[in-house]
Amino acid sequence: AFRMIYLTIPVIAMALAYFAIRGFSLDEAEQQILQEQIKSRNTVKTS
Repeated sequence: AFRMIYLTIPVIAMALAYFAIRGFSLDEAEQQILQEQIKSRNTVKTS
């Protein structure tokens, strides 16, 4: 069971990194929305 986990974690990590890199170039609008949400969360935390 542990061997399967150790094998799947790097695959998932590589897939996430691949989609993240692709996402930056494909979905700039979504990135801006996420950044605005993060900014709003930060302002809420500070205030």
